[in-house]
Amino acid sequence: MKYQVNQEVRIFDVNRERDRVAEGRLGAVTHVGRKLVTVQQVNGLFEVKYRMDTGRINDAYGHEYILTLDEVEERNRKIMLNAKLQALGIGFRPGFERKYSAVQLETVVKALEEGP
Repeated sequence: MKYQVNQEVRIFDVNRERDRVAEGRLGAVTHVGRKLVTVQQVNGLFEVKYRMDTGRINDAYGHEYILTLDEVEERNRKIMLNAKLQALGIGFRPGFERKYSAVQLETVVKALEEGP
């Protein structure tokens, strides 16, 4: 099971991603249902429900999402590797960088840095 009660998660907002806050806001899982996960922000006064399958907030907009601490670590690794690839002259169209795992990106960076 991906989420467990009292598990720490990070809350991200799509509208605030321009700020590039890599760590997100801290939250804690308070209830795990069949389809929804209830999360309370550490400094928040209320609980918010997120969809278990996508991690998106359970409302009409879906602008907030949660990630486990492992997923945040993986995300930050991918951001760093994408920056290395851009420094080497390789870029992705927006959204295409999500198709590749960190391991795949590390392999490409290593191959480019070593050269032929």
